[in-house]
Amino acid sequence: MALQFNALMRAISAGLQPALDLDFISMAAAGALDPRITFSRGSTATTINSAGAIESIASDVPRFTHDPVTLAPLGLLIEEQRTNLLTWSDDLTQSSWASSGGTRGINTFTEDVASTLHRYFSPPADGLIVAPSATVTQSLLMSAGTRQFVTVAVSNGVNGFFAVVNTSTWAITQSGAAGSGVFVSATLSQATSTGERQFSIVGSIAGQERYYLTVEGAVTGTPGGFAVGYVGTGATIIARAHQLEVGASATSYIPTAGTSVVRSADSGNMDQSAGSAGAGVFRGFVPSVAVASVLIQWDNGSANNRVTLTTSAAGRARFQVFSGGVQQCDIDAGAITANTEFAVAASWDAAGFAAALNGAAAVTAGAGTVPTTTTLRILRNKAASSNGIAKRTTQYGVALPSPTLVALTA
Repeated sequence: MALQFNALMRAISAGLQPALDLDFISMAAAGALDPRITFSRGSTATTINSAGAIESIASDVPRFTHDPVTLAPLGLLIEEQRTNLLTWSDDLTQSSWASSGGTRGINTFTEDVASTLHRYFSPPADGLIVAPSATVTQSLLMSAGTRQFVTVAVSNGVNGFFAVVNTSTWAITQSGAAGSGVFVSATLSQATSTGERQFSIVGSIAGQERYYLTVEGAVTGTPGGFAVGYVGTGATIIARAHQLEVGASATSYIPTAGTSVVRSADSGNMDQSAGSAGAGVFRGFVPSVAVASVLIQWDNGSANNRVTLTTSAAGRARFQVFSGGVQQCDIDAGAITANTEFAVAASWDAAGFAAALNGAAAVTAGAGTVPTTTTLRILRNKAASSNGIAKRTTQYGVALPSPTLVALTA
């Protein structure tokens, strides 16, 4: 917050006044979005509130999310449409779950003392159907039980991918794949103020469309895979908020109670032109650098005429301008990191284009045509929303020199 404020103060002291300043941190404190922004979402959705707890938010109400540790506001949460394919996300006693080598409670699994597999899972008969080879993300909230090591796997019974977590140190100790499974990533972070951790794993199974979730105990942090048996001790696994969704990163929790649930996409836009000359700054986060994400975009309702700050599927911040369907610039401003705050700024006029990321040297491009635009969109284009958190967006009515772009993103 101090860094972005100081950057803005430096710009103002140089005689620059933003034509638009959308400070989503201040909006979070006020509990209301700037009235110039038209916001919609066709369903309820959840967020982390100022107490560090998961809270359900009504449809068409914006979500401001918070750091679950410091409780500080992070900004405006925008997400694409997602579906939690698991039909009972928070009650393991329901028939959509099964188990072996133990007993399921609502949010617990207690292993027995036999030498066998100790796990709970979504039954194969109720396999979760996705497009063949689709990338999926499995996530759940975990608390420390008495079973120290826990393996989470997504498989079709033989092929799949997995990761192991140490619930004493909260570290991922092993990950990998079996058969035609493809492991992409695993992440672990504190999710609520009570200390629960969100454990998520991303991957796919080549050629497969029926996926099953398994959560099982392990006696070491490196069991070498999933479906590994041992002699049980009566230890427990504690978990809730199970979610399986198609996509390359976990999104906000979608509660289910008997059927899969769709969370509609967030949409935020306002009447605002990029002008024939100007500059814009986006500061915020994205949860994945494996997919392209629109940060801010000015357009006229068509992808043929747009001024866009975006990220690529290669994890790069980019500045793109199209006029009449012809690309005027495509600037690579540098690499970003998932779930890490960054700031990117861009400038445009007929004489040329420039962009800077996180205080690094600006990258420039030659002269081009700036399109006529009418609408500013936050973390979305005309067709779809991206996943991310917007902390602040500012726009200037004049093109800014490269040193100013660098200062605004430092």
